[in-house]
Amino acid sequence: MYKSIGATVSPAVKVGKVYVQDILWRGMKITTLLPENAPAHGEFLPGSVMKGMDQLWRFQSQHPEYRGRNGLAKLTEMNGELFIYLHRGKNLDTVIPVADMEKLQWVSSELFIGGRKRSELVKAKRAIAEKFDFIPQWNEVDMEVITRLEEAEKEARQRQLLAERVAREEAEAEARAAEEEARIKKSQIRAELLSRKRVTALTVESNSYRHGIPVVGDEWKRLPLGVHFCISVTSYDTETGTAGDVVEAFKLVPKGAQNERKLVTAVRKVTSVAQLVQPTSPSPRFTITSMVINGEEEDVLCVETFDDVKALRVFGIREKFVRCMRDGKTHICFIDKKDIIDVSMKKVNVAA
Repeated sequence: MYKSIGATVSPAVKVGKVYVQDILWRGMKITTLLPENAPAHGEFLPGSVMKGMDQLWRFQSQHPEYRGRNGLAKLTEMNGELFIYLHRGKNLDTVIPVADMEKLQWVSSELFIGGRKRSELVKAKRAIAEKFDFIPQWNEVDMEVITRLEEAEKEARQRQLLAERVAREEAEAEARAAEEEARIKKSQIRAELLSRKRVTALTVESNSYRHGIPVVGDEWKRLPLGVHFCISVTSYDTETGTAGDVVEAFKLVPKGAQNERKLVTAVRKVTSVAQLVQPTSPSPRFTITSMVINGEEEDVLCVETFDDVKALRVFGIREKFVRCMRDGKTHICFIDKKDIIDVSMKKVNVAA
């Protein structure tokens, strides 16, 4: 007990009908007492504090008001130091830091504790009252200090709340910015994938051609939700549009919130013009944006004219919404497997 703060506790010695135990701490000797007839859970109570030959404090002589009133002095450890506190029943009257015993002053039978600010003593008394479930007793000076402390604590809480709100708003702004950056980057990646020059390969098994978007590794997972035809290649140069060796062909179809590979087949490189049977139209220029259509958020390809929509279909785009200008108005179209559906107006048969 008390070893954590560097105190030395001597063995208890019986003197008459009382057990005496000394506690040495910071050059002071705190003598504690325990009557021989104390209950089993009884504790040693501080009786005096000495420093060398000087008596700094003595309970019986300096606190006569406690005689016959069930008043007790007790010793406790808190925040790395020792405190003596005096209480009557549930009322906590006085708290004395043992470290400040040399600075005790008695003026007209009233105890003054030097060595630290009054606010520190008030905080210590509050802490001990909370620790042992006491009701702290305050005088007028204490109440003035408490009022100032409460005002300071209120201001500190307001500053903390303001700082937390500012930090929260900054974090939310950063999260929104990061989300927007990720959305733009995702849109750019999708646009780049969809604008790649399609490649053609021959199936190893049936020697039939497959035509689709060249993708490397898991790049197909970044394509927008919808039907896509892809050719897996070993590499792709985004600057020159040159694809590496072909590996396999597959079709992407929506499954829940993501695309799933279907009809996966091994393919080989086309080695002659006679083997090459593919659309030769150039890739239309477009961008990708996000719009709510029929209550659902959709990725929408943005082109200039309706002829560009037709070119997208010839290029192999399927199951996609496209925004274009037609007759001076903005139209939303949908490219399905066979036709282009003008969502804004009516169905358009591109074969006508």
